[in-house]
This record gives sequence, structure tokens and C-alpha cells, in this order.
Amino acid sequence: PFHANALALQGAALTQQQKYAEAEPLLVEAAQLMLSIKNAPVQRRRWTLEQLVRLYEVWGKPTEAEKWRGR
Repeated sequence: PFHANALALQGAALTQQQKYAEAEPLLVEAAQLMLSIKNAPVQRRRWTLEQLVRLYEVWGKPTEAEKWRGR
């Protein structure tokens, strides 16, 4: 989960800087990793997914946000 966490943190920082295209692959990879790691901390998994949903919301991609919401 450490690699996924690092990706998520970097992606969240890029989202804050409105560098959405740069943030997307990092957050998608982080989310996929968190979902694949059975012992990933629930709160960290939730935060990672929330960051990806937030990216898509602020980027104006509600359909993409919906795909990840509630996973």
C-alpha cells in the first residue's frame, strides 16, 4: 500500500495545482492498487478513491467520477 499511497498523494497535489491530466494516471493507478491489495487499510483505500472522484468532479468529468464512486 505504500506505493499506492505515494501515488495518491502526488495525484492529489497535482489536482490541487489543477494539473488534471498529470494527476489522472497517478490516481487511477493508486486506486487500482488499493482495490487489489486485500490488506490495504480501509481509510487509506477510501481516501484514495475519494481523491480520484474529486479529480473527475473538478475536471468536469462526472461520468468518470461516478464509475469510481462507492467502490
